[in-house]
Amino acid sequence: MNAKHLALIGLLAATLVASASAQSFLIEPDNYPNGAVLDHLFPQVSLTTAGADNLPIPPVSFAVTASYDGFGYASTGTNVFGHAGVPFWNTDRRLRLDFNVAASFLSLDFIGGEFFTNEIAQLDAFNSAGTLIGSYVSGPRGADSVEKMFISRPASDIAWAVAYLPPGDGSFGRFDNLSFTVPEPSAVTLILLGAAACGSKRAMRRPSADV
Repeated sequence: MNAKHLALIGLLAATLVASASAQSFLIEPDNYPNGAVLDHLFPQVSLTTAGADNLPIPPVSFAVTASYDGFGYASTGTNVFGHAGVPFWNTDRRLRLDFNVAASFLSLDFIGGEFFTNEIAQLDAFNSAGTLIGSYVSGPRGADSVEKMFISRPASDIAWAVAYLPPGDGSFGRFDNLSFTVPEPSAVTLILLGAAACGSKRAMRRPSADV
């Protein structure tokens, strides 16, 4: 595929992404009963419990659940995101999000979970190559103090993200009220069809080796 065709595909993709309608989704633990598994509520995203290396905890990951917070620290209602029977997260237990269609925006509530000290949370976003493309670091939050963390990427290149408490910044942070935005599937399909069409057109114009 020559430079002209590559430029055409790039222009087509940029135009479609810019003009495409977006889909926004909300995963609110209060909409589900205590203990409900939230890993695969929507085909657009998968939730996983990861370790300090951002990888699912071996040999299998703990399911992400709607968990009742008996301390009343949920930012909305009474449930927060939990795992392994607990409603809190730290640096060794991270909430990981894997998007099947790269996202342009995500937000997540962080709530401090320690009564006698402040905690800090971090939300990191990565592209499909595993490169860090955005990060949000909260301010120090005491117990029941809420901050909405968010990352916006107009290029719609957030392939996955992790939310956690950095080392030394707390052990009992809560996460709640996740929202994210992805392009309409039809836009992605059109981009792929456009690329295929350009490739087919080039193949049809290629001189035959037998001539």
